Formats: sequence, C-alpha cells, structure tokens
Amino acid sequence: MINKRKIAELLSCFSIENVEKEIIAYFLNNFHLDYSTSPVLTNYLHNYSFNNELNLQISALGIDSIKTLEHCLEMLIPDNDRKLNGAFFTPTYIVDYIIDEIKPKENDRNIDPSSGCGAFLIGLVEYYYKRYNKSIRKTVKENIFGADILPYNIERAKRLLSIYALQHGEILEETDFNLYKNEVHAQFTDFEQGMEFARNENKKVLLNFTGYGCVNCRKMEASVWTQPEISRLMNNDFVLISLFVDDKTGLPEPIEITENGRTRLLKTVGDKWSFLQRHKFKNNSQPFYIILDNNGNAVSRSIGYTQDVEEFLHFLTVTQ
Repeated sequence: MINKRKIAELLSCFSIENVEKEIIAYFLNNFHLDYSTSPVLTNYLHNYSFNNELNLQISALGIDSIKTLEHCLEMLIPDNDRKLNGAFFTPTYIVDYIIDEIKPKENDRNIDPSSGCGAFLIGLVEYYYKRYNKSIRKTVKENIFGADILPYNIERAKRLLSIYALQHGEILEETDFNLYKNEVHAQFTDFEQGMEFARNENKKVLLNFTGYGCVNCRKMEASVWTQPEISRLMNNDFVLISLFVDDKTGLPEPIEITENGRTRLLKTVGDKWSFLQRHKFKNNSQPFYIILDNNGNAVSRSIGYTQDVEEFLHFLTVTQ
C-alpha cells in the first residue's frame, strides 16, 4: 500500500509534474524496461532531467507492480480536482470483483466513462490476457474504451498501459488507444438561464435530460459525445443545457404543481427538471435529447440512448 503521507511530503517539495516523471522513470529502471521504442513514453520523458534526491525518496514508496504504480499516480491528482470532479481511487479488489462479475466476452467493447488513471482499463487488459490469451495491443485496440473529465488522467492511462505492454514485450502506438478527452461540458444546468443565454446569442439549444446516477448517460458522454465531429457540433453550434433529474439540491421555495389530477410539491432541483421533462416532452427516461429554438420550441425529433455515432450525428444535423 502506498503511503499517502510520503506522497504529500514529496509534493510539498517538488512539483506534481516532476514527481510523476520521476516515479515513471523509477519504475521503468527498476523493472529494466527498455522504453526507447515506445513513442508514448519516449515523448513523455524526452529532455527530462532526473533528480537523484527525488528518485531516492521515491524508491522508499514500495512501488512494486503496475497496480501500485497506478495507485501512486492517482494520489497525484490535485485536491481541487478531487473536490470539483469527484476523482477517487478505485481499490484493486473492487476492480477485480466487478470484472469477475461481468465476465466480458472476447469481442465485447468495454467502456469506462470515468477512467481516471486507468485502474479498470489495466484490470481489463490483464483479464483478456489471462482468459483469452489476447495480446495487450489487440485488447487495447478492440476491447477497452475510456474517457475522463481530466485530460491529464487520459495521458496517464496511456502511459500505464504502455508500461504494462512493455512488461509483456509489446509496444503500443498512440493510434492504438480508444481514450478520449474531446470533452463536451454543459454550458448550463438551469433551463431558464440557458434559454436566456441562447436568445441573447441567437443559438439553438441542445437540451439534455440526464442524471448523476445514469449509467447510459455516462456511456454516451464517453463514446459518442467524444467523437470529433460530434464534440465540435455540440461545443460550437448549440447551447448545451444538461438537467439532472436526480439533483437533490433543495429549491429555494417548493413549487406546487398539478399532475394527473393530483396536486403536489416539487421540493428539489431534480423534481423540477423531472416534471419539466414529463410535462413538456411527455417522456421520463434518461438520457433524453431534443433540439429547441431559442424560444423553447422543438425543432428536432427527440432521441434517447444510442451507441450509434452516425445516428446521433444525424440527430444533431437534421432539424424540422
């Protein structure tokens, strides 16, 4: 187990960037891994001046496997990112348990929409290697997909997978990875504010009913939203409003509504958005997407969960 206190002490004296590079370099040297033909690793360590004092302290951390290396890198996430983006370390036993329960098939495509430094990705590569005798490179290209809100996590995941491949005598190219950081972020999480902005900017609205606990929402955000043409359209051509129907934040004042002949109170932000979806769009599933003009009128058909990139692209580009 990596000692958090020792990591904190390192970060009080050295930058995160230098600590990370020294940790990677230490691991490569300690395991006698020749990375000279690995484009991901050579580009990363190019022109880095190694620090003997830092290296000596890192040697005391007990980094003895790819998984402890991954754990160590997870500790290098700034506190602010942990608070704002919910970045947390997933223990190895949890990764192993979930993969064992799912038991992915040989040709399955496995998506981790919040991949962090790659704990699940490494676990999946190890699983495919042991269960199907599948090469690391082939698994990376065919079976694992990931995205993360923090771009540096995607780069760390690439480095870790490249190191794991080196340990098995393989080289990964930059083009082998299905790891995405073409992030699309909602400009608004409030309907009225988003609509006002759209009117001022004279832009159409892409309305997204979603949920913090919506697994299919995260899958689409990871594998569909991140496709270059789709992310370009969503970022440039629309005002994206994401309404979380499970947001437990209390409303300043409850809102009284009548639905199906019954009067009741909407008490949370999620209650409000869930009612808006049911009342205005006659739907109660997530994800749910529809394009509106800046007066709030629908100018497209609605669409729900899909992994078909072309279908979602058609939805974005064809309006009524």
